[in-house]
Amino acid sequence: MKLLRMQPSVTEKEGESYQAFQRLKELKKNRQDLILKNEIEYLETIKEVQKEIETYHAPQAMEDLQIRIRDYFENYRETHGEYPTYPTDEEGGSAAMLKEMGSSDIDQEKIKSDVIIKEKVVADKKEHKEAKEEDEPTGYVFKTSKYVPDLIELSKEYEKVWKEKEILGIFDKYDEEMIRKEAFQEMETAVRLQTDKIMREELYRLTEAFEKDLGKKGKKGGKKGRKKGGKKEKGKGKGKGKKEKDLTPNRSFESLVEELIKRKDHCALP
Repeated sequence: MKLLRMQPSVTEKEGESYQAFQRLKELKKNRQDLILKNEIEYLETIKEVQKEIETYHAPQAMEDLQIRIRDYFENYRETHGEYPTYPTDEEGGSAAMLKEMGSSDIDQEKIKSDVIIKEKVVADKKEHKEAKEEDEPTGYVFKTSKYVPDLIELSKEYEKVWKEKEILGIFDKYDEEMIRKEAFQEMETAVRLQTDKIMREELYRLTEAFEKDLGKKGKKGGKKGRKKGGKKEKGKGKGKGKKEKDLTPNRSFESLVEELIKRKDHCALP
């Protein structure tokens, strides 16, 4: 019919359109089945990676975190003479506590960098002022758009995550590196919450034992003082001599002499 330049009949047109519709429907179904299959495989991979990290990495991460927190307890006690107060979960928990410890280690570097930044800001202001005096803009000055901060954050995310990222091939179904990174972040959060619960109880016991120890030392000092005082009083009594017991109470000297004469218990002197 095409060779004879003849128009196809209505029946032929309906048949071709029906076949095209069926092919499109089948293609759509195959695409949905493939998406579902890839999604199932993706979710199974996430579960496997999470299980692997929880089994092999979480225990070691918890142990390392506990060691760091115990070191912080002892350093704080040696510096301040008491144990610290454990931050609540709302305040950041051990993350805020260790951040405070880390910030003290970089104070000197921060001071140096602040001085350098301050000098640079002063120099930039001076140059900007001189340039402004030389060439003042005329006309309307556009204000900074409120979308600029969001664009800056998105740009930072792109530079950090996507700039050096290798393009996946057509047969790559997921990025396992990103899955592992997210799984590690979730594991660290869960480990930190569990560790905070354990270390809060440990800190309570350490504080209680430390306070009891301080109380015992205070009592020992008081007892020593009292013992020394008692010894001094005992030494003073030794000089006076020990008081002997009276074997003839309620008897006068004359009655005792008279009884001796009667019993003839005395002997005559030559």
